[in-house]
Amino acid sequence: MSTGDGGPGQPGLAPADPVWQAPAPLRPPGQHRPGRAELRWAVAVVLALLAAGLAAGPVWVHLAPRLSFRVVQAGQLLATQPEAEVAIADDGRYILITLVVGVLAGVTAWLPRASRGWLMPIALTVGGLAGATLTRLVGQSLTGRPSSQALAQVGAIVFAPVRLRTGAAVVIEASAAVVVYLIVVGFAARDDLGQPGGQ
Repeated sequence: MSTGDGGPGQPGLAPADPVWQAPAPLRPPGQHRPGRAELRWAVAVVLALLAAGLAAGPVWVHLAPRLSFRVVQAGQLLATQPEAEVAIADDGRYILITLVVGVLAGVTAWLPRASRGWLMPIALTVGGLAGATLTRLVGQSLTGRPSSQALAQVGAIVFAPVRLRTGAAVVIEASAAVVVYLIVVGFAARDDLGQPGGQ
């Protein structure tokens, strides 16, 4: 009796199938080690946002209203306008300025093809936070408190320094930059984001 191709004592059995091996894990699209050009662009974006933050400080001070007081007695002040309204206006102008900077940064960071990749959102986050903090520090440093001589002049009008009351507002610039950048990435027609040398 023929045993076919099987082993001894196992008639009609086919040869054993080769051992199955699991496929190698797929690499997520766009996950790669950043090249020199991408690193240079990331550093450039951080520095640009720092420069923008430095320039935005005086702009904030120029646009923000300052709370005024009248000296009724030596060392005693009377507000000439609602403090809450001025505080909201100061914070609102800071938020608007940093929001505009963040949106422009997100769009501009996408334009150079060599800058595209996972490193850019990190650069926008770091640069946005640092730039917004610099805007706050520079703006607040440009407006000091009234001098003791001014506070002693009865009838004089003195101004309080510009201050950011909502500390969480410093994250708006970075958030706007990253969100805008990711929105643009979502509309990219190619998986390699159009990087030089991509397929």
